[in-house]
Amino acid sequence: MLTKKIPDSFNQGILFGFREFLETNWPGLPKNQWDKLPHVSNQEQMRPPLGAILDRIRKNVRRDHVQPRRNWRFSQEKKIAKGNPSQEKVLEKAFAEYLDVDCWANQVPTCSGYSSGIDGKRSIDLVHRLADGEFELIELKTTRRSGPPVFAMVEILLYGLIYVLAREMLQQGVLKDDRRPLLQAQAVRLAVLAPDDYYPEDNLAAFENIIDDTLRNFDQAKALNLTLSFQFQKFPRELLAPRGANYAKEDLLRLVEKIRPCTVRAALIDG
Repeated sequence: MLTKKIPDSFNQGILFGFREFLETNWPGLPKNQWDKLPHVSNQEQMRPPLGAILDRIRKNVRRDHVQPRRNWRFSQEKKIAKGNPSQEKVLEKAFAEYLDVDCWANQVPTCSGYSSGIDGKRSIDLVHRLADGEFELIELKTTRRSGPPVFAMVEILLYGLIYVLAREMLQQGVLKDDRRPLLQAQAVRLAVLAPDDYYPEDNLAAFENIIDDTLRNFDQAKALNLTLSFQFQKFPRELLAPRGANYAKEDLLRLVEKIRPCTVRAALIDG
């Protein structure tokens, strides 16, 4: 079934209370209609309340339990757990298997030890190093049954704000500066990557623009000398391996070559 409401994972651990919080504090977010993009009739209502969300995350963190070395590592995890041969997981592992270890990472943990253990690792599917100091945090989807575009956007947005929290704790000395490349970034793009037919035709560009503009103007990120942005990305559905099939290296490279923005966007770093 398609996700119709804010799921339980948005109401546990570091995100405790977020189901009610998002419904109350983000007026433009569709209530119980996460399988549809909202109509962008009121841009201000559609803007995510980034500062309020970050404040709520801060309140849920048990800083005495933070295990910094487990989080924000940049490495590749190639094993697929038994019983989890989904198209999404197989594709993610193919990225790790065939792509440059210096440029791509997967299953990057974000908040191990931040709460009472309910969170697990809350790992990001893929991280792409675009250049020195520039990264993409990517939520990978292969079908709407694993979460439609609004759901995927909220997932990666929350990971992006958990990243901002990590940068704040680094600045405050709660996390030690061990030069992990992700924690030294000057620019981070939050992205959803999916087959081209995953996305609806209506409202996508306007919706993306509002999320992107709000992130680029987020004062808490600017205070960290950090530029945040957002993008929906696509690849041709026909390049997705059938369920139960694996990728040959040339097939995965062909898919990566065909990744494109869904809409025309600005540069990752303005100016």
